[in-house]
Amino acid sequence: MNIASVPELRIVAGGARVLDEGIGVINRAHDSLSGEFFVLLDEAGREALHRAWNERGVRGSAVITAHPQSIEQAASLVGPNVRVGHYGDLAPTNAPREFIHTKTVARDEHFDAEAWVSTGSFGEDTRWRWDVAGIFGGDAARAVHELADSVVSRDYQRQHDALTWARSLGIYATDPVTKDHALGEAISEIVAQEPQQLTVVMKSIYDAKFAAEIATRKVRDGLPVDVIVKRIDEPSEKILREAGVNLLKPADDVPEIHGNVVIGSGLDHAYFGNLWASPRGFGRDHVPSPHTGGGGTLPKSQWWDRSRELGVVTSDSNAVRDLHEAIRLLKPSPHDFRDEVIRIAEPRA
Repeated sequence: MNIASVPELRIVAGGARVLDEGIGVINRAHDSLSGEFFVLLDEAGREALHRAWNERGVRGSAVITAHPQSIEQAASLVGPNVRVGHYGDLAPTNAPREFIHTKTVARDEHFDAEAWVSTGSFGEDTRWRWDVAGIFGGDAARAVHELADSVVSRDYQRQHDALTWARSLGIYATDPVTKDHALGEAISEIVAQEPQQLTVVMKSIYDAKFAAEIATRKVRDGLPVDVIVKRIDEPSEKILREAGVNLLKPADDVPEIHGNVVIGSGLDHAYFGNLWASPRGFGRDHVPSPHTGGGGTLPKSQWWDRSRELGVVTSDSNAVRDLHEAIRLLKPSPHDFRDEVIRIAEPRA
């Protein structure tokens, strides 16, 4: 592989375990604690952050979306030594609304650095979903710390440099502010280079371009491909089915799939992270995306349509093995999605 990867990390799977590991990183913070927070609703997570930032006075940064609910969720947690960054404020006022889909915490950047990068947020629903997280140290952990700190600094160049540094260590992003599309490119690279067996696990696939990349490997190269997905749109399903890709769905009696994983077995590399396949997640310019954010809490005219995504590529054989084991927990089986594909209504003129 000609892309950077994290060579050593620990994988955890299962919503409650994922969340508890993030709380553990918070509880171990002594000097600094920074992170990017999609939501801040889980009570145990909130208590841990409050103790660190207020009672222990740990310094750091909290990156949240510039949304009234996100601002309210963070307000009572941050202490006097914590800076809060409202993601999207850095964008020109005429840019589409943007939000963070990222979930990270990183501690003690100057010594004993440790980071948690997760597909599950600090929300109550994470405890009953299928999510994954990686826990690692060293410069990669410091890079996760700097990713948050750079956003809060409101310094464009520092944010660009932080993304470049993280990328060199195997941590990739889709970032609307800097137009960084490296995360999608890294995922596509695994798909393009895998020589033996490709496994794609995503909560949703609403991206015909990505589906076509997968289908090409099956049709042109005869590569065995498993795609495990909960929801898929009509164009993507047709492309994959007609290519003969093995389409599977998690069992009904397992936790709801929320994490995203791509494994190249022959490469012994894997991606895990927040990006599920959509034009928004890949950061595709000039591609309309009907799959917007906002959670129904704002008027449709104010929904977000660009997101900051984060993912990790790892070359740790044990981590790749553990991701395979985590996928087995979904108990996936072949499924015909044709009667339940997502059909997107054409926008009115």
